[in-house]
Amino acid sequence: MRRLRQQSNLRNSRQNNLFLDTYTGASFAVSIRKLKNAYIGPCMRVRRDSDDTEKDIYFKFVEGTGYIVDIDAIIGFCFTASAFVVKWYDQSGNNNHLVQTTASSQAKILNAGTAYTNNSLPAIYFDSSFYEIQNTVALLAPYCFLQVSKKESPVFSAITDSTSSYAFVAFSDNRNYTATTANTKFFVNTASNLVLAINWIDDSNLIVLYNGLNPTITNVVSARTNTVNIYGMWTGLLNTGYAQESILFSEDKQTDQSAMNTNLNDFYNVY
Repeated sequence: MRRLRQQSNLRNSRQNNLFLDTYTGASFAVSIRKLKNAYIGPCMRVRRDSDDTEKDIYFKFVEGTGYIVDIDAIIGFCFTASAFVVKWYDQSGNNNHLVQTTASSQAKILNAGTAYTNNSLPAIYFDSSFYEIQNTVALLAPYCFLQVSKKESPVFSAITDSTSSYAFVAFSDNRNYTATTANTKFFVNTASNLVLAINWIDDSNLIVLYNGLNPTITNVVSARTNTVNIYGMWTGLLNTGYAQESILFSEDKQTDQSAMNTNLNDFYNVY
């Protein structure tokens, strides 16, 4: 009970000063929570599978939590149908929305009228049929990438190259952090629930935090220059897992990395 009260207080303290108001300059930022006071757009666009009608869903203020995706609006739109995510809107102001227009490749936010959640907060669910949302942001060093997610299958990849052949970040069953081949940036093997903060300065300077830990880094390879997918697949393995937030800064954020990691954990209560 004490932990829950502390969690509520931490969330309430950030309602007037949201994440992107404190940490500026993001290239893209998608989340189930509102990240920027000036952002007045929707959180996501969903498709109702009973008739394929689509609807933009905005944020709703929830006491003790703050502004999060309006699950009640999704349920009111779908009733007992399922809701698939067509577009996850970029809150950075750069219009780098994560989009998947192919119905068979869309992730879910609602299953037969019941919302997916992770740690008592809404989550987007990816399974072997709904594995990919794409955007067109180039991943070039230096950058800082933040993510809140949960793996369910042995591998749940976070960022892949634009061909979906290789993962830039993948979650597996162990706790090492490594690069695999010359075509891969790196992958991190983690616990099920994850708060990840990667600050890639150059090929010899990579700082990683996951769940407050600094994992061992080996075999780091050169940064790639092509665009990336978010929640793509790794070497043909499809994803099963939950996603709640992904933010990319196309700059060195080493001085803010630890504080940003803490901010994410304070809200999502992962570790």
